Amino acid sequence: VPLAQVPHALDEREHLAPCRRLFGDRSGKSPCKILAEAVGRDNIFIFGHTAPEVDELWKKVYSSASYYNSNPDLKAAIDSLQAGYNGRSFSDIANYLLYSYGVSDPYMCLADFAYFTEAHRAADRKYADPDAWYRSSAINIAKSGCFSADRSIKEYAENIWGMDKDNG
Repeated sequence: VPLAQVPHALDEREHLAPCRRLFGDRSGKSPCKILAEAVGRDNIFIFGHTAPEVDELWKKVYSSASYYNSNPDLKAAIDSLQAGYNGRSFSDIANYLLYSYGVSDPYMCLADFAYFTEAHRAADRKYADPDAWYRSSAINIAKSGCFSADRSIKEYAENIWGMDKDNG
């Protein structure tokens, strides 16, 4: 699938919906690092800049337009948002990424695009091997219990709200 057609590609890849947890970012602010440790690096597709790399990009004055102008596939994807799909324009998203007042693309989506496309290719390669894909999917399902709501609420209560089960 040509990268310029990424939104169409995602629509055509609905079979991946249950396995989207296989993807994550490396910003350090995501639970994906925890999941990667639980499921193993071979069973998750991590993409994006690391937290130190993000800090460095901010120090250099991040410019989403430089990524847009230097990557033809990214430019085609953003331009297709401007053009729209099925009569609906997504120019508000494109403008947010390129021309926002203050900082455009504050989450550095455009900076991570090349990382994402490589992760997408890696997922395609793994998906082409059904045994490997099903194995990774099963491992993700089996080992994602660390993200249960009960565990999350308990950790918030203890670590953020300063509560424990005796004073809560």
